[in-house]
Amino acid sequence: MDKGESSWSVMVYPNPDATILNTGRETSADRIGSWTDHPLSAEGRQDARRAAHELADYGIALVVSSDLKRGEQTAAVIARAHGADRRSSPAFRSWNLGELAGKPFTEARPVIERYATQCPLRSVPGGESFAQFRERALPAVRRILARAKVSGQPVALVSHFRVLKLVEGWIAAGCKGHEIDMKTFLQHNILPGAIIELAPQGAGWKFTVIDAGEKAKKAA
Repeated sequence: MDKGESSWSVMVYPNPDATILNTGRETSADRIGSWTDHPLSAEGRQDARRAAHELADYGIALVVSSDLKRGEQTAAVIARAHGADRRSSPAFRSWNLGELAGKPFTEARPVIERYATQCPLRSVPGGESFAQFRERALPAVRRILARAKVSGQPVALVSHFRVLKLVEGWIAAGCKGHEIDMKTFLQHNILPGAIIELAPQGAGWKFTVIDAGEKAKKAA
């Protein structure tokens, strides 16, 4: 089935469980990745190949990613499989959570929620504010969506959890300016390795999870 006629962009979430720390052990989805920059392990490359295979019918013409190693390496696998062009940009990095990077999610979660909802203009120590993150990442994603919609050629965007949630929150808010539905943004319903389809819907976009991620498959 050719997806090129109806699906304009997909987002791929690199699996942080498949990145190697300097200590040699793997990270966990239960810890904050943020801007930590580690290459994909063999497991991560396998996860990227799975994503490339599942996107086979989309006719991907361009793969865009963050400039973090796990993003660029995942994008390279997908681009090579599709014969697509590849570009990377720091604009697609996740929220820079500074000193929270590496901390257990359960410990960091209330702090992240406070910075997102109560003091969005205040920078996380060692990182950036929610407002800075939003003003950096959302316009970059919107430019990719506009390009895909005008050209009619699907684009794969390899990005990170909070960028995906930012886009989902923007769509839930009606795709109005930079408005974000914070309840949607703060939900943790997207697992590592997930593939998201973004398709035009009226004046906005439809956000559909087409692959819930490797962890969900293992748990099923």
